[in-house]
Order: sequence, then structure tokens, then C-alpha cells
Amino acid sequence: MTQAIQTNDADPAPNPKREAILIAGQHLFLKFGYGAVTMDAIAQAANVSKRTVYSHFSSKEMLFAGLMTAMCDVLGDRALPAEIPEASPEEALTMLGRQFVDLVTSPNGLALFRIVVGEGARFPELGTTFYETGPQRLVTLIATYLREQDRAGNLRVSEPEIAAMQFLDLAKSGVHLRLLLGIDSAPTTAEKEGAVAQAVACFVRAYAA
Repeated sequence: MTQAIQTNDADPAPNPKREAILIAGQHLFLKFGYGAVTMDAIAQAANVSKRTVYSHFSSKEMLFAGLMTAMCDVLGDRALPAEIPEASPEEALTMLGRQFVDLVTSPNGLALFRIVVGEGARFPELGTTFYETGPQRLVTLIATYLREQDRAGNLRVSEPEIAAMQFLDLAKSGVHLRLLLGIDSAPTTAEKEGAVAQAVACFVRAYAA
């Protein structure tokens, strides 16, 4: 079931009709993309009038941009743990890698990525928002952890930000692109864990102290 995501485009007070519009918009945009969805279709899916849709969102662009930005925030939060546990680099990176791979291979994660890429020319700010609320935050978190591990002598990492990006690329490399292109179906838990385990082993060997 699609879960509505709050945006700041309209009144912040809870409103059942606005909630229905958000649910309908999220479902249709993720399924069909921006260009194929009309305000009429959103109104029909939400079981409200088109006038009601426009009373909450001044245009399709405003509804789409606000909804996509909010989804970036929510999905970014899901990829970020509250804190990195005090554990060996292998254990900590495995935890981070699993959360990241779960996100980028999830139906909503894939759909959002496709939309951001596909609608980037129309909404250039979406790419920035997507990167800053998701990948960049995770890179910063991992880089901070790697810097601490370097100081502790557990790893030797001279450029933590680059190393963090390398780790994320390694973690998703075995599953994300083929899934994104529709070549493979959703990976099993074992396949995702295997990809992360290989990434962690490769990364730790490369940056061993």
C-alpha cells in the first residue's frame, strides 16, 4: 500500500482529501512518470474533483515537485542509521551496506531514481535534492566513520569521502544496475547480503592498516 508523504505546498493541517490526493499522486507518478499523469487522473484516483485537487496544489508541477522532494527526504532517512555502532569495520560496513542496498533495490527507491533521472531536465532541482537528501548524507556519515577508523589505526583512509563513495558503489554494483534496467528481478536477501559481503571484504582489504 502506498503511504502518503507530507509536503509543504498546502495547508499543514491533516485533511483526508489532501491525503488522498497525495496517495494518488505518489502512486501514479511512481508508476507512470510525470509526463503521463494528468490532474484529472489524480482526481479520479483520489475520488475527488479536479477543483479540489487544485485547491490543495496550484499545479501538477507543484504537486510533483513537493511530493518527490518529500520522498527523497523519507527514503534518505531510511538509509541513514541513527548512529554507527562501535564495532569492527567489517561489522559496521556490513550494516551500512545492507541498509543502502535494501533502499536502492526497493520498488520505491528504484521508481524514484528513474523519475529523478527521467525528469531531471524539467525539474533540475530534483537531482540536487535527491543527491543531498540521500547519497550525500550517507557519504558524509560513512566518511566520518572512516576518518575515525583511520585515526584509531584500524584502517588507512587518506580520502574518506572518496572511499565512502567507493564503498557504496561496490555494495550496489552486483545488483542495482541490472535491476534498474529490468534485466533481473528483485534480488533475494541472500543475493543482497552476498553482494554486501563481497563489497566489505574488498573494501577492507584495499584500506587495511
